[in-house]
Amino acid sequence: MSLNSSIGSSSNNYQHSWKAVLAATLATFTVVTTEMLPIGLLNPIAAQYLVSTSTAGLLMTLPAIIAAISAPIIILFTRTLDRKIILVFGAFLLMACNLIAAFTPHFSLLLISRAFVGICIGIIWSIAGGIAPRLVPPKKVSLATSLIFGGVAAASVIGVPLSVFIGEWLGWRKAFLLMGSLSFTLTLLLMYYFPPLPVQSIPTIKAFIYQIKRPIIYIALLITFLLVSGHFLVFTYIRPLLLSSDISGEKLGIILLLYGVSGILGNFIFGISSNSRLHLSIRLIITGIILALIIFIIAPLNIINTSINMILWGISYGGVSVALMTWMIVNSSKNIEITSSLYISIFNIGIAAGSVLGSLLIALSGINTVLIIAIVLLSIAFLCTK
Repeated sequence: MSLNSSIGSSSNNYQHSWKAVLAATLATFTVVTTEMLPIGLLNPIAAQYLVSTSTAGLLMTLPAIIAAISAPIIILFTRTLDRKIILVFGAFLLMACNLIAAFTPHFSLLLISRAFVGICIGIIWSIAGGIAPRLVPPKKVSLATSLIFGGVAAASVIGVPLSVFIGEWLGWRKAFLLMGSLSFTLTLLLMYYFPPLPVQSIPTIKAFIYQIKRPIIYIALLITFLLVSGHFLVFTYIRPLLLSSDISGEKLGIILLLYGVSGILGNFIFGISSNSRLHLSIRLIITGIILALIIFIIAPLNIINTSINMILWGISYGGVSVALMTWMIVNSSKNIEITSSLYISIFNIGIAAGSVLGSLLIALSGINTVLIIAIVLLSIAFLCTK
């Protein structure tokens, strides 16, 4: 079953608004870039606040945990509230969080602001994930979904190099200030371009339980957890990994930029292929990430090898969000807010688990052990696709 055909019967009351689709794309880009921002800034943040790199890693772990908890709760307890109002509130809250991060002299307040970023993630991801059928004609839903999740892919793979460039050039606080400005712009665009979006199907606890019990859904959630935790087990500490190879400063930023551009390409490659060959696409994604991690173990990390490897990693991981979300839409289009929130919850649990486990393994055994454990998790995810 293709993505478009799965939603054709439930897309009668859509609003033809590509401007709203682009606003939703900016929303996913902004919230996920904010989430990923500390990855490229762990060292300077840790140095300024006089904390360890593993402690600074909490800036990634905390919002992921809060997002995992809040995503289904937000959908369940805002059952009758217009989705436009929730999105605008999420964008405004994101602006406040970024501005606090940009100016606070206290690490504890920075952590609190990151906790509220988790709520923003839960709001924006949950609603944006399944909103395309309400914005465009049925035949364009696949393209609109790819664009919206292109924001996620672009953020996941551009957010880090962007933060490195700005951090090296102007300091890490300016990176958060930039995201605060972008969040303000997003708030205005959502207010202006989004149509009213009243709830079409009121979510219930019974509906959540039913979806979780469906094999096609819980297998997808298991793959999501294994894939994302395996990825972030290593990627949360990509800067220390590359710095250990004497790749720093401008070279580090260029390599991560190559990763980012490759990720955008991967999003659209796998976005197209997932519409007709979903399981094959996910297997190729997992295989590409595994190969990249193996190369980090067996090959010398010079500038050329590392650049090629990061391109492979970027193309592969760039397709993760759109491919896994396509799985959810194809198999639960009439309950997409529910399955989307479950997917986002597990996705962020994967981020948190990967970040925490990576921190522990780096402290105890070093980066090679982290790479090996990540390969094992990804291999199990591959087996689950059969």
